[in-house]
Amino acid sequence: MQVIRSVSRNAFSNLALEEWLLANRNFSNQRILYIYENSPSVVIGRHQNPWIECNVGQCGSRNVAIVRRHSGGGAVYHDIGNTNISFLTQTKDYNRAANLELIVRAMKRHFNINLTVSSRDDLLIHGKYKVSGSAARITRRGCYHHLTLLVDVDTSAIRDILRSRMPIIQSKATQSVPSPMGTLSQIRDSVTHQQVADAVATEFLETGHAHTYSSTSVDPDEKRFPEISKLSNALRAWDWTYGKTPPFTVRREAVLPIGEMKLELQCIRGNITAASVDCPSLTYTDCSIMSQHLNGMNSSLSQTMFIKIWFLLQGQRFWPSDIRKAMSYAARHLRDNGNENSRLACDWVAESVM
Repeated sequence: MQVIRSVSRNAFSNLALEEWLLANRNFSNQRILYIYENSPSVVIGRHQNPWIECNVGQCGSRNVAIVRRHSGGGAVYHDIGNTNISFLTQTKDYNRAANLELIVRAMKRHFNINLTVSSRDDLLIHGKYKVSGSAARITRRGCYHHLTLLVDVDTSAIRDILRSRMPIIQSKATQSVPSPMGTLSQIRDSVTHQQVADAVATEFLETGHAHTYSSTSVDPDEKRFPEISKLSNALRAWDWTYGKTPPFTVRREAVLPIGEMKLELQCIRGNITAASVDCPSLTYTDCSIMSQHLNGMNSSLSQTMFIKIWFLLQGQRFWPSDIRKAMSYAARHLRDNGNENSRLACDWVAESVM
């Protein structure tokens, strides 16, 4: 049995180490308890839509990382004051219920905090307020069951970050189930991440009755974990975080000085594959130009301009800077034609989608 604690607070590095352990350790004769703490970050499930699960723009302005993990389940907010715990075992020893009961015992024994396990495998205080949710990844080689304990965090900040400002989205992505939240510090105001980590580690080692065990603190770097940077970089990639999003459709409506505006964007792998703009006060040609710029083509322009837009905008990413660039290009073209209403519509699309 082994307890591993990461000294890093980087969410990408810590989740990469979890994947590294799963891929490189032999679990036929050992179990690992992995504990870490992350700087502010939103960690979404493998099959989720980040634009539904959190306020993407606010995450950027607050320097909150958005990380797509390899396990399923819902979105969680990590911060200093959260304790993140992962149980790694061989697949036949996977036992989520036993892991949760271990946490329950540790909190009761060391802090006299009474937790209960819900039907959704959440850990609750007072039978109502969620302090932990679970997710798992199971492979032939091994598996992990991980969870986060809200020890001492600002739950209002969590609600702000995990509140999407996106317009109507139609998607088959897994969506998180909102729950009333609580923290362990509401029961024991002096409890800390370090204390919780110590308590869980102690319970883990004593429960296992192992003849040999170890506990170590590590920095997830290349020297000790060869090629871990590849795993970390893969988690950082736009194509993983956003490009793995299941297909979705965004619809937006607004009443502007120029009239009612309607926008619909269809996205696959985080890229806009179809777009439509409708505004009764605009001509059909104007709406077509804006739609086709988002789609990455414009057959109503000259052949030279069509080729230029095709290469620049084909498969436009559903991302603020990309959409602004596309609409800026369309607005300049329409402005050259003297159509002020169409320019205002382009500005609305660029500023309001995200």
